[in-house]
Amino acid sequence: MGLKLSEYGLFRLEGDIRVAGETEEGVYGTRPAPGIPPELRENCGEIEAAAEGRLPSLLEPAQIRGDLHMHTTENRRPGSAR
Repeated sequence: MGLKLSEYGLFRLEGDIRVAGETEEGVYGTRPAPGIPPELRENCGEIEAAAEGRLPSLLEPAQIRGDLHMHTTENRRPGSAR
């Protein structure tokens, strides 16, 4: 198909015609594989996994039941490792 991607969009090599780039979904819509969420973009096989339908599902806010937050007042002893 001959495409090039830049910060200005996705262009056909022949004629330098822009085919997508207004939105991220538009760019991914030009490919046969589904879009890859930013959280999974690590260059570790996610493109192949998306093409094969093997992307993991992401944690949704409704699945979070709590948050852990704590403080300490313990002081380090002089000479102890940091």
